[in-house]
Amino acid sequence: MLRRPAALALLMVSTGVPTVGGSPRVSSQARLLDAAGLIHDGRFDEADETLAAVRERSPGDPAAAFFSALVTYWRLLYDDENTVLMQTLEERLLGAAAVAESSRSADHDAGWDVWGGYSRLFLAQLHASRKKPWAAVKEGRAARRLLGSASDSDPGSAEPLCGLGTYNYYADRVSAIVKGVRFLLGLPPGDRELGLDQLERAGRGSVYFALESRLILAAIYSGRHERLYFNAETQAEKALALEPQSVAVLDAAARLYLSLGNTEDAWTLLDRARSRAAGSRRTDLSVLAALVHQSARVEFSRFRPDRALELLLPLEHTTLPPRLKREVASLSAASRRLIGAVSTEPPTASGSLPSGLQPELWNRLRMALETERSRGAASAADELLRLLDHTPGEPTVGLLAGRALLLSGRAAQALERLDRADASRSLPPEWVGPCRLLAGQAADLAGRREDARDRYRSAIKAPPFIERNAAYLHVQFPYRPRR
Repeated sequence: MLRRPAALALLMVSTGVPTVGGSPRVSSQARLLDAAGLIHDGRFDEADETLAAVRERSPGDPAAAFFSALVTYWRLLYDDENTVLMQTLEERLLGAAAVAESSRSADHDAGWDVWGGYSRLFLAQLHASRKKPWAAVKEGRAARRLLGSASDSDPGSAEPLCGLGTYNYYADRVSAIVKGVRFLLGLPPGDRELGLDQLERAGRGSVYFALESRLILAAIYSGRHERLYFNAETQAEKALALEPQSVAVLDAAARLYLSLGNTEDAWTLLDRARSRAAGSRRTDLSVLAALVHQSARVEFSRFRPDRALELLLPLEHTTLPPRLKREVASLSAASRRLIGAVSTEPPTASGSLPSGLQPELWNRLRMALETERSRGAASAADELLRLLDHTPGEPTVGLLAGRALLLSGRAAQALERLDRADASRSLPPEWVGPCRLLAGQAADLAGRREDARDRYRSAIKAPPFIERNAAYLHVQFPYRPRR
């Protein structure tokens, strides 16, 4: 998923159909594109069934072989520690590459090299993820050669550009050590500018790879090498315009928005994705669980660990892929800890409250937070300030009061409360970064730009938090409230 930008860059290259003279180079094109739609919606079993039928009719079709590998690739994205899936993916990609090579040999048409090139590119990424650098270099070299051959055979086609652009960009971003020995490995050099240009050209002109190129560019621009977040948002918007109902696109855009602190748009997109995914009984359970987990992360970023925990509770009793299980457990534990830190443990299933907590404080805090939804941030700020008067030593109440003051346009007052919360040794570590981010935003609104930049840099150094990219963004550009 978006925790691995390189994986996102590759995961969507699934609908390319090379053409020669305007005629599709694959049979059963409509069925293949149907399978791609099923893959994008997390309906992997149905996609496998569709592709099995296509391959039964056309066993020598390299496109169908490649799509079959993609189904496994997508399963692995949601269960990335599954060694059985890794082995299956390698076998399917090798099979797709062999079918493409056989087709090319049979009719001497380099147009088939598109499928061989993408198969090798995915193999390179798989080997890299399994810590097999020499195998990754070998496959990367083969991918670059095959995709270049396909491009040379039809210079007017935009279809190979998605893979070529991905290769050129990431090959230029490898470590200095790899660059230093590249000539010994025979690995073609990358080119950042060329790679970005190829991806942009594919986004504008490719019939089949436009969406994929937009998502790759969004991943690149939001990655640590670029941090060009406005560019990333533009690419996400273009991807959404192309496929506004795709679960994968909605999820990817929501993750980007959430990383930048745009929780409202992230929640809206995830709500749409969850509704669409739940609309089919055959949506993979790991996809549904991942969407719920992302929605919980949105609530956590809204300073509502109680709502996050409410979403996560069913997942705690569900069989999940190992990584997702750990992430759910971590977020659940943090939510429970934060609720306890401000005496906000919600009632148990029996309706009773755990001993040692202060239910009155929790109820008042919850009512103030709900006020923001019903009557606006100004009313919530007033309630939280009154609550803070009764609990002056509680930094979380001060943090939430500062946030509400900021949202209601009272930047100077917000900064005062946020600074006090940050200075407290009892502010939970999960909220140190968000507190400093809000303080930077308050300083920006107060016209103290250099002070704001220092606060954003301090937020970046805080313990990791979900919307950390927003701090990087506002080091570059002043904060302005979203309208």
